[in-house]
Amino acid sequence: MTGCKFEPKGVELEPSNGVFLDAPVDLVEFDNDRGESLLGVLVGPESLPPPEPMPAVVILHGSGGLFSTPDRDDELLEVSPQYADWAAMLSPRGHVVMLPSSFYSRGYFEWDDHPRDVDELERMIMRTYDAYGALRFLCEQPFVDCERVALLGFSNGGSVTLMTMHEGLDGVSGMSQLTPAEQRERFVRAVSYYPGCELQGLADDYFPAVLTTIEHASKDSLVEDCPGLFHQVDSTAQARAVDNPLTLTIHEGADHGFDGDPDNDAEVRARDEARASTLDAFEQALMR
Repeated sequence: MTGCKFEPKGVELEPSNGVFLDAPVDLVEFDNDRGESLLGVLVGPESLPPPEPMPAVVILHGSGGLFSTPDRDDELLEVSPQYADWAAMLSPRGHVVMLPSSFYSRGYFEWDDHPRDVDELERMIMRTYDAYGALRFLCEQPFVDCERVALLGFSNGGSVTLMTMHEGLDGVSGMSQLTPAEQRERFVRAVSYYPGCELQGLADDYFPAVLTTIEHASKDSLVEDCPGLFHQVDSTAQARAVDNPLTLTIHEGADHGFDGDPDNDAEVRARDEARASTLDAFEQALMR
């Protein structure tokens, strides 16, 4: 499964307020379309079986990885506080949460420790496979409503979120092993936090298959390509006589990672506004 020397006895998900969730938190294993076996963290539901199948959210971690790097005496994998907080916001609202671990599953905790034969282009491709593998896993669970699953990504995971939602994904280099679009499961809503919008040059004619939101920061260098991407999508939407499926909000005075550890009042405001917008988006798209 992994080349990490750390051998965990389980997983711990502790939000930054120190209050543990009522829902169960489990390490699960799933496969992607490339036949790679991965670990993920599954949160909820509180009881089985639930009254009816539930909506779900897949959360894609950033370059720092899903888990905090363990100390010598640690026995559990600890979900990084940023993602633990999101699970703590989504689970009580009636969402199953799935957090695939693209890095730990391949033998390293964070991107800085990646193998030399895995570059940034391969990272984008492999993590897109992981996103759809996590979606399939959820759809195989009897307690998940496969028609109500959303995608939420941060930083590199935000870039992967945009790529995953690309309607022309099947034609992108490296995606030939994906289950064809007409046969694979679909996310119904997506939110991407501070992504790199150039998408490693993989998508020349980018257009999201469903409504996709970008939450970005004015002081983040990664924001530079996002207005251009938005206008390109808008031009395509106008040519098709449809509404633009991509929305872009740039939070003034905020920098990269503003929602995880805000440094000033502008970032606190950005965090609160973006979180409220994201939770509202999922409420509208997923809840009946």
